[in-house]
Amino acid sequence: LWVTSSRLGLICLCQSVFPEMNEFGGLSGNVVKTVKKGQGTLYFGTDSGLEAANYNQSEISNQLIEALDGVRIRCLMSDSENNLWICTSGKGVWEVAPNGNIEKYDSSNGALGEKLRSAIELKDGTVAVAGDYGVSFINNGEVINTIGSSDGLTNPKLLTLCERKDGSILAGTDGNGIAVIKDGRIVQEIKQEDGLSSDIILRIVQNSDDDGYFIVTGNGLCYLNSENKIRILNNFPYY
Repeated sequence: LWVTSSRLGLICLCQSVFPEMNEFGGLSGNVVKTVKKGQGTLYFGTDSGLEAANYNQSEISNQLIEALDGVRIRCLMSDSENNLWICTSGKGVWEVAPNGNIEKYDSSNGALGEKLRSAIELKDGTVAVAGDYGVSFINNGEVINTIGSSDGLTNPKLLTLCERKDGSILAGTDGNGIAVIKDGRIVQEIKQEDGLSSDIILRIVQNSDDDGYFIVTGNGLCYLNSENKIRILNNFPYY
């Protein structure tokens, strides 16, 4: 539909190219915090549990949905072995194998706490999980290392993780900028005084064109280049 106006110009209205999953996926309509396709199923993490677009076709999906009913899901990640990692608020992080086997990691077996927010797979296959008390490193079913406040992490509440090409990890904190982790220790801190628009780091995403990183802070968008130089992207609407 083309609509003309003598004062406001011309507008074209057309059907959206984006499908609404709630219309045909049998979803509840809850606010979705994270989405991941894993093991042939499209999973949705919400504040009240796990949902899946085709869970009626998968016995494993049904069991997961029942087990996580009422649990806040903060992050979903699939690793190179097709294991699904589920970061929860209160029940640690779950590793779900393609055969349905579940391994849980929390303070009872070496991980830092039960409230986890972010998980990434490192180049060597280790999974790094960030939460309220720092970062835990998991490999072959065991927590092999942790980095928290006692290891020099000034603010252990981590919101996001990103691995750099040199193997170091950028850990975004909730109020103390970015902690740079390399070889199992904190080697640098990048803060507002270094050019960040805020010390609250919500998300770090690598730029595929170079060794730079987009940084979503609490009040803006920044860019970190390979030389650790930061510039604020002022023309991007921060909200």
